Amino acid sequence: MKSAEEKKVHQFPEVPQASENVLLGLAIAAAVLTSIGAFVAWVYVFWAPNWFIATIPSGQTAADRAGAITPFLAVGAAVVTFFSVLWRGAINSRQAFEQKRQNDSKDEVELGLLLEKAAIRLREKESADQILAIVMIETIVLAENDKYAIPALELLRDQWRNWHTIDGFEVRRSIERAELLFTMAKQKGRVCPPMDIEFDWSPERSESLFDRDEGPYRFFWDPAASPQKQFLKLTQSLPVRNLTRVKVDVTEETVIALNEFAGRFDSCWFQASPRHQTDAMREKVVVNSNSSGSTYVNLSIKRVGNPGYCTSFIRCDFSDAFLENPFVYSIECTYENCRYYHKTPPILYGLGYSMQPDFLKKFETYLSVDDMFGAIEPTTTV
Repeated sequence: MKSAEEKKVHQFPEVPQASENVLLGLAIAAAVLTSIGAFVAWVYVFWAPNWFIATIPSGQTAADRAGAITPFLAVGAAVVTFFSVLWRGAINSRQAFEQKRQNDSKDEVELGLLLEKAAIRLREKESADQILAIVMIETIVLAENDKYAIPALELLRDQWRNWHTIDGFEVRRSIERAELLFTMAKQKGRVCPPMDIEFDWSPERSESLFDRDEGPYRFFWDPAASPQKQFLKLTQSLPVRNLTRVKVDVTEETVIALNEFAGRFDSCWFQASPRHQTDAMREKVVVNSNSSGSTYVNLSIKRVGNPGYCTSFIRCDFSDAFLENPFVYSIECTYENCRYYHKTPPILYGLGYSMQPDFLKKFETYLSVDDMFGAIEPTTTV
């Protein structure tokens, strides 16, 4: 199979291509013709045979005849030099290309061995081994030869997912270093194929939205019951497609990625942890139809569109939030200790005026915007 460089040369040549043999043949032919011309010129200048006499003006000397034919000989010599230079350039190009191919092959072998070592170290429990493996993968991903870039990113992606099931600060460092590499790789145009992330989740308690005989059950998920020990920080560079039963730590920087996420959220838990709560609530979250059965904690809500069944809001701020579907936000959604600034209640689209006061009783109010962050107490599950 042809390499990428060969394909590029043959598909998009910058100049007309000619083989070395063709150029060598042209150079030899030009040299032969020039030599013949030089012999004829020598005879013409110094011997001037009788069959030339008729073509020689009277009074013309040998020096005059030599000056007349010199430009033609110079052109012949230039043609020989031209084809000789092209032939030599073709040889140099082939040698350079062959040398580059050999270097690329050597690089590929070294990168392959480096990837093998990184795969072993990624599975180690020590943080130092994990960081060293990520550095190895970074070398592979950012190298000029990108043959192993995507396989290396896929290897890191799978282990990055597994690290979220391990508790401790040290593994958090590995997760953050891996996420930084995903961003660097995306900037270089090497994007890891996205994956679905799903964690098992056994709820410790459940409550029904309606009575047992009248409607569906409503589950309030407890994050502590999940095998996921590290909250996921959703960014636009992460190789994820759909999230199922995933805990997401929402920060001011990740709200944009959360609002623009193209995949689905199924039974996820979105929460601003105490250390990020104040900053996260400065940006407002949009809850769209790509979310079903999810829970939002300690967040500022901008809009509730048409989320799927059983969406929960716990200690969220609904000041000036736009609620679109009355059936969804008044029946399918639940609100626990949610509030709004008393001058800017949520906008209840489609809900009759007579029903709005009763619905707003689900919320508490606060009197000062400065109290917005203090009014919502951090959860104890993070």
